[in-house]
Amino acid sequence: MRLSTYFRELHEGYQAELDDLRWDTDGRDVLQSRLRDKRREMPAIVSMIEVDPLMLAPTLHGAFRIPAGRVAPIETLLGLEPDEFPSWAELAGALSHTDWAQPLIDLALAQDGGETFLATVVGLEYMHVRTAAASVASVQADDDAGEDDEDRDREEGDEGDDDRDRDDDGGRGDDFLEQQGFDRRSE
Repeated sequence: MRLSTYFRELHEGYQAELDDLRWDTDGRDVLQSRLRDKRREMPAIVSMIEVDPLMLAPTLHGAFRIPAGRVAPIETLLGLEPDEFPSWAELAGALSHTDWAQPLIDLALAQDGGETFLATVVGLEYMHVRTAAASVASVQADDDAGEDDEDRDREEGDEGDDDRDRDDDGGRGDDFLEQQGFDRRSE
């Protein structure tokens, strides 16, 4: 997939914007609460659509769904500069959106640059989801590789010290899992 300069430059900023919204000073995940606040602010800041799309883009985070068989128009979009974007009507045919997003979409479309803004958000959201999926796949691949190494070590006679490994964190892992509703491991 080829990325235009426009999307390449905005992608990192969008990721950073979402990360900034995600955590409070105590390290709690407050993304949904902050997104609700930002969505309520949208009418007051909508005039910034052309000047600072990254400031407004998170208002539509999680709004769009792109069916697996309909990604080609979105991937084509990612290779374009804003003056080459398809109309919103064309782009909207390749995706669906949540009900809560409709008033925000209407508000954006009523502004100069609204169609470009919406296309930008769709592209950024698509890249965000792909980046997150790639990150999860990478972690899974690393975990799988680690399990393969452990299996190979055991096959070669290194049994390891599972009890020592289990207690390395002083039981904090077990405490955390128990707080999340999991049963404590039996010794």
